[in-house]
Amino acid sequence: MSQAPKPMYTLRKVILPAIFVSALFYVTLFRSAPPVSRYYGQVMGTTWSAVIRTPQSSEIQQSIQATLDTVNAQMSTYQPDSEISRFNRHDTTAFDISPDTKHVIATGLDIHQKSNQAFDITIGPLVNAWGFGFPPSTKNPTEEELSEYQHFVGSQYLTLSETTIQKTDPRTQIDLSAIAKGFAVDQVASYLKAQGLEHFLIEVGGEIYAQGQKEEGPWIVAIEQPKQDQGAVQIAFPLHNQALATSGDYRSYQERDGKRYSHTIDPRTRSPIEHRVASISVIADSVMEADAWATALNVVGEEEAFRLAEEHDLAIYMLIREEEQFRARSNAAFAEILQSKESK
Repeated sequence: MSQAPKPMYTLRKVILPAIFVSALFYVTLFRSAPPVSRYYGQVMGTTWSAVIRTPQSSEIQQSIQATLDTVNAQMSTYQPDSEISRFNRHDTTAFDISPDTKHVIATGLDIHQKSNQAFDITIGPLVNAWGFGFPPSTKNPTEEELSEYQHFVGSQYLTLSETTIQKTDPRTQIDLSAIAKGFAVDQVASYLKAQGLEHFLIEVGGEIYAQGQKEEGPWIVAIEQPKQDQGAVQIAFPLHNQALATSGDYRSYQERDGKRYSHTIDPRTRSPIEHRVASISVIADSVMEADAWATALNVVGEEEAFRLAEEHDLAIYMLIREEEQFRARSNAAFAEILQSKESK
């Protein structure tokens, strides 16, 4: 699973007519008739952007940033006073949480069950143990150390009630980095809809939600080729009132003693994944779900990912390593989205 977000990075370049996202894909945005406004900022150790069919407004800019900052203040593992950070330092007594944090945790626990435990919000200590935390390390954990983690890393050690959360071992910690950015995008979308805005595209750290359309047609998004150099398009397609998230390991990995170690940790084996899936993109109704499911399906590998996507009505697009090339594989739900593009 993904590691916790890092401290703030500098704002990426904006290239028109396309805005390149500094994650696993980018969104192509073609010039449209005014009024169209564009907004940018930083949050959760990454950047955010929004394109909205409405006149430019400083109030919208400030409100989007405030909405994202609120989520960060609740769920960041880097802010020592956030809800999650305080819970991670807490003992085994009940800990009060906000409704938003409860909602995200509950969704994480639900996807944990639906994904056969591939998604786990307590994975943080294992990510750190394998050297992908902050600061990074190149030292592998011993078998004895990995064995010890089984006593406090696992969603089964959490109990969620109406207003509190409790852990059975004080060493258990929560890391929502694989789901919180998606929730943050959903929160911004809810705010914009409440303002009566019907046409917008929002992105936080590469997680996207598209509502309505541009003046001349649907929002077009593109999945990036899984290569070190960013910017090459693998496939482009319309996104309408849906969310898109991608998970992959072709940038976040380490090589130690001639072996490649992915930053994505399988909580079931307590070790980095070793399959050939380079990236997997998920389309869902909410960004929070797409975000978490992209991570879960990336953990399980090609065949189980395909089966879980069919079982839970997810549209997916996978890129699988085959020597020096990548083989694409998608399901029927994703094919329907491509057909909608071709029919326009």
